[in-house]
Amino acid sequence: MAKISLRLDTRRRKNDSTYPVKIAVHRSGKTIYIPTNISIKLDEWNKDRQEVVKRQDKRTLNVVLQDKVSSMQATLIRLQNDGKLRSLTDKQLIEELTGVSDQDRPHLIKDYFVQFVSTIPNPRTRQIYEVTLKKICEFDSSKELTFESVTPSWLRAFELFLAQKAPKINARSIHMRNIRAVFNAALDDELIACYPFRRFKIKSQQTAKRALTREQLLALMSAEVEEFQRKYIDMFFLGFYLIGINVVDMARLTGITNGRIEYERAKTHKLYSIKVEPEAQQIIDKYKSEKRFLSFFDNAKNYRAIANRQNYNLKLIGNKLGIDNLTYYCCRHSWATIAAELDITDEVIAMALGHSNSSVTEVYIRRNRDKVD
Repeated sequence: MAKISLRLDTRRRKNDSTYPVKIAVHRSGKTIYIPTNISIKLDEWNKDRQEVVKRQDKRTLNVVLQDKVSSMQATLIRLQNDGKLRSLTDKQLIEELTGVSDQDRPHLIKDYFVQFVSTIPNPRTRQIYEVTLKKICEFDSSKELTFESVTPSWLRAFELFLAQKAPKINARSIHMRNIRAVFNAALDDELIACYPFRRFKIKSQQTAKRALTREQLLALMSAEVEEFQRKYIDMFFLGFYLIGINVVDMARLTGITNGRIEYERAKTHKLYSIKVEPEAQQIIDKYKSEKRFLSFFDNAKNYRAIANRQNYNLKLIGNKLGIDNLTYYCCRHSWATIAAELDITDEVIAMALGHSNSSVTEVYIRRNRDKVD
């Protein structure tokens, strides 16, 4: 005959210093645990009497716990009398005791998060989502964290937790947007009906402009630097001449076709076709390689190693020139800003950068790339 008892699960402490009370079902020398959705502090539990103490609401909590135990004991007796108890698996027994089938059981956000991340094709994006999940686990160690548990108050508390290590609002908002994306996917899959983001607004802060002025670009072009640093300046300007191409995309280039650089952007999978101007061609000729299209990447294990060295050296160079926080990505902002100063329309700049809000428009309009060139 199986037996039931109440236990305080002290294996993992929750973020609010409480531990979950669980119903322990013992049978055949094995114990399975069923959550009660009640959590208390260590000194609020009497192990011998198996009840809550030292709390104003202890009577209510104990009544709830005893009702659950009594109900499950009655179910065990019924299963024993019917001769079904021994043949049930642990999963089936839990369903019988709780009256909740696996199909009706609340979905754990961590389980779905892992499933969602596995569907993301971009390795870098997948890595960012994995960091978000790690932060969630650091904040809330509960194994039973369901979508329903993630309320607006939970999100506000999580945001405060993130603020301890990430003072910048936009750095924290990345994790909040990732959680929202997982909720949206679960809604699309019709797994949940709750949505805390109706009453929780993700904060954001306008970022500092990262575009260089024409004067700063000229100063960078003619800067006196160490010989090994010149390639980082050349790489920056090649990126500028190629309309702010990302480092990962530059690393994947294979050649020039009819005077144009053509590639699929790794981040958005959009196709780009950029006219190679003489200034860009000069840098390409300077760094021709037999291993790859450009020698920047000959001895690199991956593009991120080059990107990190690139940004490290650009910051050092920028400090000498009085250019704050100079990074490779400034070339993309600089191209767009100077294009705007030349009275190029926002629509043409958006087309050059690959930004579009309407896929339908793209189908019906034949774009004239002469304006971009």
